[in-house]
Amino acid sequence: MKHLSEDQLYTAAFDSTDADAEFIDHLTQCTDCHRQFTSLQRLAQALSVAHRSQPSNAQIERYQQMSSLLPRKSSALPEWVAQIRATLLQDSRQRLALQGMRSGGQQAYRLLYTADHVDIELLVDALGSSRHIEGEVLSADEQKMQSPLLVELYATHPDQSEQVWTTESNPQGRFRLDGVALGAYDVIITPTVGPALRIEGIQIT
Repeated sequence: MKHLSEDQLYTAAFDSTDADAEFIDHLTQCTDCHRQFTSLQRLAQALSVAHRSQPSNAQIERYQQMSSLLPRKSSALPEWVAQIRATLLQDSRQRLALQGMRSGGQQAYRLLYTADHVDIELLVDALGSSRHIEGEVLSADEQKMQSPLLVELYATHPDQSEQVWTTESNPQGRFRLDGVALGAYDVIITPTVGPALRIEGIQIT
């Protein structure tokens, strides 16, 4: 059986138009093409989510204007950030390890960080060879942590030092980062009003 070409598979996966009957009929009969098409569909969906989660130019400009009002000091992270450090409260990988479960299965895990008036929950799940992170910022005082929040993930390993993932939360403080490579990271969470939160040394596995 002749396989579908890469152009046909990519066009069908990334184009919003419906595939024709001949294409659909081939997928029902060809396991290899069906597997490739399914993978491409997942990639298209992940890229779409990543694109929608990117802050607009106007939103980035607003945060840049805010940053110019804050004092500057030397730091490996953005110099303008007035920071509150959050500490790790729970890492579900430790519980899985105690239960004797292997980490090679790319299981989802939960990280919980806490600071003076706020908790930050991160759910990390596999997305192929990379990871996607769903997060939520839970504040006991909404006046001190006003949404939307600018979320920036900075790679700290020398080989990844220029990699930064950026997104903005919804009004409830929830956010998502896709395509995150394995490695060590610091996170800066900047509210509309008030000091930013800093989380250091997150290990994404």
